[in-house]
Order: sequence, then structure tokens, then C-alpha cells
Amino acid sequence: MRSSADRTPSYPVLTQAEAKKVRSYTTKKGREESSRFLVEGWKNVGEALDAGWSPELVIVETERERPPSAPPVLERLQSDRIKVRSASHRTMSSLAMVDTSQGIIACLRQRTWSVQDIIGAGGKVILVLDGVSDPGNVGTLIRTAAWFGTTGVILGPGCASPFNEKSVRSTSGALFRVRLCLAADLRKELEQLRIAGFEVVGTDARGTGVAKLPAAKPIAIVLGSEAHGMSQVSREFISTTISIPGNGKVESLNVAAAGAVMLYMISLRAQ
Repeated sequence: MRSSADRTPSYPVLTQAEAKKVRSYTTKKGREESSRFLVEGWKNVGEALDAGWSPELVIVETERERPPSAPPVLERLQSDRIKVRSASHRTMSSLAMVDTSQGIIACLRQRTWSVQDIIGAGGKVILVLDGVSDPGNVGTLIRTAAWFGTTGVILGPGCASPFNEKSVRSTSGALFRVRLCLAADLRKELEQLRIAGFEVVGTDARGTGVAKLPAAKPIAIVLGSEAHGMSQVSREFISTTISIPGNGKVESLNVAAAGAVMLYMISLRAQ
């Protein structure tokens, strides 16, 4: 039996109209039309709050034990005066984007930056995704970019949305720590990066070693899709290609793995 301290505080019950709106955010059409998305799990909601993102609505399940990470999140929601609704296990399961409800769902407005915002942040490394269509890879690359302190991630045409539920889940909360730019045409963004003095680099088996990159210049790393590689637009702006050394007999790395290796090699260059 749970003590009163373990119980979810009393919140108004989620209405059918609210549930319908939240459910629409689980679809691509609903996310695009509303510019909203959902985040599940106490850790991820806590990461959003810590990074300064303010949910428009948070739904908590009333019929389950809460993890140790829950009380600080609930206190923060109260102090920030964020609207919270309660829901039964059945309702939460109908809204959840995973097989098992994690006990909390937050609805947030999508937030993006321009390429000039990212350049103006003053960092030395920017990641550019060109047609990376798998949401798991997009989410993993955003998480990796956050780990290495990358200034921002630019997503070009053909990329999976970073606000897709699988992308969000794969970032493990890092989505809220990286500036994201959604580019309708990479030509404009790559041109602005070049004007700002960035060395635009790609990957190629016949490329140079990372040690030969100019140490003083900021770097924009372009990663293409696994199926088609970098687009012709990206190739027009790439001044240098980098090879990733390997001794195995496989043809290539997964794009998320290649991105992690590239960011690691470039981080060593800065040391």
C-alpha cells in the first residue's frame, strides 16, 4: 500500500477534448499542423524543464508507482505553474507512443533556430544532416552532438523530423540541449556557413585525415543518407572530405556511428 507521500497530487482529470488534441500529436500530420510534439518519461520531461522548455500541458497517470525522479519534476511543474492533468492507466495507454505508459506525457511547442542563430552562438562545430531519413539515426546524432558540445544541428530535406516520437526517444533528453535548424534547401544554409568562415567537410573513403584540417577554422560536418550519400547540393559546398580509418571488411559505418566518430576525431583536433 502506498503512503500519501507516494501518491500523485490531485489534478483535474484530462477531458475528452484535451485527450483528442494530445492524440493528434502522435501523428505526423498533427505535429506539422500544430507545431507541437510529445515527450514521455520522467527523465525526459525533467530534461526539458531543466533546459528551459515549458510544456503547455502535462498528463500524469494516477494508478501507478512513481520513480524517485518524479517528485522533483512534479514540484517544478507546480512552481512553474504548468497545466497538469491526471489520467487513468487506460487513457495513458491510448496516448502513449510506446507499448507501456511511462506515467507522464508532456505536450510542447516545437522550437527551432535559424542558421544565423546557430552561427551566432559562437561554437566551432556544426552538424549538417543531408537526407538522413531514419528517425532513430536522427535522434542518436542529436544526442551525440549534445555530448560533444556541438553548437547546433541543421536538418536538410529528406531528414526525419527531430520531433518524430522515435527521434525524440532516441535523443534521451538531448533534444532540449541542442539548437536545431530545419532547412527547406541546404544551399542557403551551407552558403551562410561558408560566408561565416566554416570549413564544410564530408566523409569519403578516399578522404584526408582529420589532422590535416585547419585547426583555427570552425567546422561544419555534412552527413548524407545511408542509401544515397550526400546530395549534389552538399557536394558543391564541401571543400574537404575526411576518411574514417578502419581495418574490417564491412563496406561502411551506420550514419549515426560515422557521425559519432567524426565528432570524436574533430574534438581531438581541438585539444
